[in-house]
Amino acid sequence: MKKRAATALFLAVSLAFTGCSVKDKKNSENKAVQVSELAYEESPDSGKFAAQETELPGDMSYAEGILRLSGDKLLIYGRDAKDGIIAYKTDEKLEYFESIVFDDVDLQGSELIFTEAEDGNIYIAGSKEDSAILYKLSSDGKLLSESEIAVEADERICSAVYTGSGLLLCMPSKLMTADDNGNITGDIPAPVDSFFTDAAVDSGGRIMVQLSSKNNSELREIDTVSREFKGERYILSSGVGGKMFCGSGEYSLYIGGVYGITEEKCCKVVDMLPAGFNVGELRGLTALSSGDFFGITGKNESKIVRITRDPMSGDTRRTEITAAFVGNDEVSGMALEFNKKSRKYTVKTVDYLLGSEGGSPREEYDNALRNLFLDVSSGKSPDIVVMYDDDAFNELAAKGMFEDLYEFMDNDDEVSRETFLSNVLKAMETDGKLYGISNIFGARSMAIKSEFAPDGDWDIDTLESILDANSGMDLFVSANNREAVFSSLLNEQSFVDHKDHTCDFTSDRFIRLLEFCGRFPSSEEYYSGMEDDVSGNALMKESYISDFREFRGDENALGTTEIKLIGYPGTEGVLTTGAHYAILRDSKNKEGAWAFLRTYFLPENQSRIYRGALPVTEKAYRSVTEASMEAPYFIDDDGEKMTYNEESPTLSRDEYDYLDGYIRSLTSCAGSSNSTEIKTICFEEATAYFMGQRSAEEAAGLIQNRVSIYLAEKQ
Repeated sequence: MKKRAATALFLAVSLAFTGCSVKDKKNSENKAVQVSELAYEESPDSGKFAAQETELPGDMSYAEGILRLSGDKLLIYGRDAKDGIIAYKTDEKLEYFESIVFDDVDLQGSELIFTEAEDGNIYIAGSKEDSAILYKLSSDGKLLSESEIAVEADERICSAVYTGSGLLLCMPSKLMTADDNGNITGDIPAPVDSFFTDAAVDSGGRIMVQLSSKNNSELREIDTVSREFKGERYILSSGVGGKMFCGSGEYSLYIGGVYGITEEKCCKVVDMLPAGFNVGELRGLTALSSGDFFGITGKNESKIVRITRDPMSGDTRRTEITAAFVGNDEVSGMALEFNKKSRKYTVKTVDYLLGSEGGSPREEYDNALRNLFLDVSSGKSPDIVVMYDDDAFNELAAKGMFEDLYEFMDNDDEVSRETFLSNVLKAMETDGKLYGISNIFGARSMAIKSEFAPDGDWDIDTLESILDANSGMDLFVSANNREAVFSSLLNEQSFVDHKDHTCDFTSDRFIRLLEFCGRFPSSEEYYSGMEDDVSGNALMKESYISDFREFRGDENALGTTEIKLIGYPGTEGVLTTGAHYAILRDSKNKEGAWAFLRTYFLPENQSRIYRGALPVTEKAYRSVTEASMEAPYFIDDDGEKMTYNEESPTLSRDEYDYLDGYIRSLTSCAGSSNSTEIKTICFEEATAYFMGQRSAEEAAGLIQNRVSIYLAEKQ
């Protein structure tokens, strides 16, 4: 068993449990708690599954979960059209459906938690506003007892398991034990800075709970008699979490959709993404004795989905394309849609965050990114990479690791250069080549009251003169301390040449920036409050344009409708992007990689981008931005179009034309604002200057030296 530092990032919270029953087992061990990180791996057969759907009888309008009963029977439970609770008893072949109605159970609007006792009785738990209810019923639905459990207002029952002598109820803050009739007998508080997310019985009869904290997610065994943890702490691989259910074969437990758990590893057992099916979206997942799985799909018309091993899996007619990334769920969703439609290619996704090690989520991300970077650099290339980190992407692009996407666009009648905003493409170019592209963008600039706007280019000296001439005014609407001012005015990428691996932080432009920011008070001396709705006392504010309506917010913050966007000291405004999408030079399936990548820029996908970012294609951009001149609306219950503009004010044609023209004038790109290393160096040395530990020139020299070394290491 591998003994290592515990790390993991919990990404999914379990909401229900169904599983095996268990008899009491007292803990006779008295050993120190050991920590075991479960190694992550993917089964070579994970993709060899197929999905088969079965309709449910019409009385059930929404199926919520599946409970495994004794004797390889199943109980599928949910709601009828009137929100009443109904269930069907069936077998693993779904050869019959025996209806059970629970008329005495009043849990309208609550999530349903089902579990079975050894004698065949059924327990149903649910949560209300300030209490939880536990019902005990016979196997045919007759009420035997009802118990009300006091809980905190924000608490809920996540899951319940039968222990052999009673129940274990799982809530985020604690576990509660109850006797056969639902009377609470004790509780087990969650450890400090952790919370419970699920409980289940594994195939060996152990009662296991899942806990989550800021840094990891883990499994622990519970002794319900002594009400104590027992045995080792099993740390789940990063990115693994979700509903637990009883394991089979070599796996004692299954988690999510679908990972198998042993004493040493966490294994991806089922991956149906290449087949265009997302197992993770199924609810009520349950393992069958045959090795198959059942789950539920659909809302208004629920269906049972059988995940079964497919001897004919591996469609040799389709070429596999691999897309690698670090924790980007959007890629998997796009791959799922692509795989449903494509008859020539299938996309397999590889998330480097899964199994990544580190002492914190940030360290896990950094290690995952480093591993992806090393694989690409060493030729272990996927076909496509998706990267948020600007530094890593720029370094790989400088090494010539990516294809020029213009070569694909120039042979594509539907997604060509003319499809996009020309200045956005230019901003993402490197020496006339397009090594990576984003599907979204925005813009950053300083917004200033028109009466103070400089004519033409401006620099720190210009800004200082304006501020000195208007001594009664603040520079910004809020946060007028030196750290915040430096953060707002710094555009570190304008001092870096990634192609030549050089930088220019000893320039007068950067030194003057440091000196100007140094005139402001420290953050401790200045109270950084929230922005006033209309202060009227500020010269300017930083403007983030990801929605045209935000321009009106800038006007409101500065207290005037007469404002201008003027860029940054010595530079124009900059475009920002999302993730970089790139095709690897060493890909053996470049045409297939483009076939997938181009789908991001088709009208049906670009038109989905409407808040928080701007689409990069011309047609979608116009559609989204021109809507800012119309009142936003929603359709009410009567089908009427209802407009509103209190929180989303409309723009005039003049305002729209000005903003559109400004955005189209920008040709430099600040990427996705993830240049963390260079930004960190700048802030560390600038802080030392602000604290009086060195001069501005000395701070600039140290930044120049450190960034130069950093860039040299990237060659």
